[in-house]
Amino acid sequence: KKNQNPKIIFKKGLIKPNFFSFHQKDFHNMSDENHEQEYDKLVVGVTLFSAILSTFGSILILSTYIFFKKIRNYAFKLILYLSISDLVLTVGELLSIFTFESHDHDFLCTLQSYMLSIGGLSSIIWTSVIAWNIYSATVKGAKKKDTKSKKFLFVGYCIPALVSLIPWIAGAYGKTRFRCWIRPREDSGIDTFFIFMMFYIPLLLALGFNIYSYIKVVKFFKKYTQSSQSEMRFVHRLKYYPLVLVFCWSLGTATAIYNLFNEESYTLMVISYGLGGLQGFMNAMIYGMNKQVKSIWREKFFKYCQKAKVIESIIKSGTDRDLEKESDSRAAVPSR
Repeated sequence: KKNQNPKIIFKKGLIKPNFFSFHQKDFHNMSDENHEQEYDKLVVGVTLFSAILSTFGSILILSTYIFFKKIRNYAFKLILYLSISDLVLTVGELLSIFTFESHDHDFLCTLQSYMLSIGGLSSIIWTSVIAWNIYSATVKGAKKKDTKSKKFLFVGYCIPALVSLIPWIAGAYGKTRFRCWIRPREDSGIDTFFIFMMFYIPLLLALGFNIYSYIKVVKFFKKYTQSSQSEMRFVHRLKYYPLVLVFCWSLGTATAIYNLFNEESYTLMVISYGLGGLQGFMNAMIYGMNKQVKSIWREKFFKYCQKAKVIESIIKSGTDRDLEKESDSRAAVPSR
């Protein structure tokens, strides 16, 4: 309706179309439906860009574990499990390319909803598993950590897989504005319940536990040990571990809570979707790319460059010999 106030109504929220000043003229010439589509495409584009970076980070960790046997210790195995969860989450985000205009009951829509649920919850759990292992190994002095690996696999993968079935059984999965996940319902709080149950409540619990664990570890090193330089670097690095969740999801959590009581903010949605999609990339950089990993990749790169130079010199020398032979053969042919 052209005479209606140009606002887009979605799930009891209002989004102002002239958010970007340089788009104001275009917005006035567009219908409300086109407005909404332009907003949605921008949010999906930002999310996909972040998901591509996270996919790269997760694949980098997987490649490190596959190609370098000396890195395959228990600690890096936990980081591998975290990267697998992040990869599931980011692949789910990338499915937005196909589900952006899909319907609730499409197979890809259901698949994306399930992957986002299991990937997000599993990734959060693995950050707490890593925090618990560091805490138990230092403060508690626990040994034989490998014996608990199967239990952690059950907690990190099986529980999220089972819990993620609950929204599917309840019919809560479906099309949202930007992708497929928990379907919004009018005059019902079931969507809000599942959104917080599947992600935000576990996120806040994990963040609190991680911060508590790392504070205990740092205090232990400062009070009871005469730490070496390498140990102090490790302690200094610990503070960045919980900051990944804070950086990626603090604004998203605030946005989810804000939207419960206020008009939806397009600004917050764009930024929170972009930051949330970076979780896999940030986990790979903070958890996985330690000094040892950087060293072995640097060594591998230099060896590759040296081999490339040797191959190039062999090819060049062979080419030079062929040219010499060709010139000699031409010189041997008598002129008429």
